[in-house]
Amino acid sequence: MVEQYNDEDSSLIAVQKVEKKDSIHYGMIESDNYDEKLINIIDIIEKPEPETAPSEFGVVGRYIFSNKILTYLQKTQMGTGNEIQLTDAIKDSLKEINTFAFQFEGIRHDCGDKFGFIKANIEYALKSEQFGKELESYLKDRLG
Repeated sequence: MVEQYNDEDSSLIAVQKVEKKDSIHYGMIESDNYDEKLINIIDIIEKPEPETAPSEFGVVGRYIFSNKILTYLQKTQMGTGNEIQLTDAIKDSLKEINTFAFQFEGIRHDCGDKFGFIKANIEYALKSEQFGKELESYLKDRLG
């Protein structure tokens, strides 16, 4: 993602294809060029219902922003969940900041989801020099 970012006046947001039924868990992007390596974002909607999701591309929580995003965050009012939504600031900034989506490749766990959080911690612990082998042994014993 960092290798794709070469313009300090633009922003880059990681996305992955998600099932439409899961759109209620993601900011979903709209574009006019889904086939490009860098997808030009023309709109973004926070957690839309599946029937109103503009695409199958959900934002997966990795961003490289132009510094200008801070101005939009300062102006953003409370939104969904009575929180300041980053998605709202991004949406407002689209008029001024060229914003592109980058299709994330690899394994990703949704840490906003309890089970996703557990899976992320297990994956991280398995890679640990301190805990990895012991955890792997424990899991093998538990699972038979």
